[in-house]
Amino acid sequence: MKNNYNRFLSVAVILLLVTNIVLAGLMIFGKGKKAPPKRQNVFEQVSKEMGLDSVQKRKYDSLREAHFANVGPVLDTIRTVRQSLFNLIQGQEINDSLANHYLDIISQKQMMADRMTLNHLRNVRQMFTPDQQEKYDQFIQKMVQRGRKDSSRKKK
Repeated sequence: MKNNYNRFLSVAVILLLVTNIVLAGLMIFGKGKKAPPKRQNVFEQVSKEMGLDSVQKRKYDSLREAHFANVGPVLDTIRTVRQSLFNLIQGQEINDSLANHYLDIISQKQMMADRMTLNHLRNVRQMFTPDQQEKYDQFIQKMVQRGRKDSSRKKK
């Protein structure tokens, strides 16, 4: 019995030793890897890609600040109502009429936020020169498509 206990302890010590060696190796050799570069914020990207002058930068920044001040409360409402919606799963039965009410509010508020964003993008576009507008149109398309996978392109 003592022989089995010693064997178990030996195996446990060896496993712990191997684990420590592997972790130490990962820490030492993993240091050469760099974190992916941070993305520029949208303000910097727009300023750089459109070649904004100082007047345009100030106007763009004020439009952006006004947009976030207007759309922020709408997005906060969406988050709050969505939380209330998902709190419904805690009950034994889901009240369909209450769930539909929450879903309607979310849909209306999301439509409002999207409309506000569309108007903001239009207002920003109007402050550009024709050449900048063309670049801006391409930039917006790139932003809309980034990180999104088309569901029709799923591998089967």
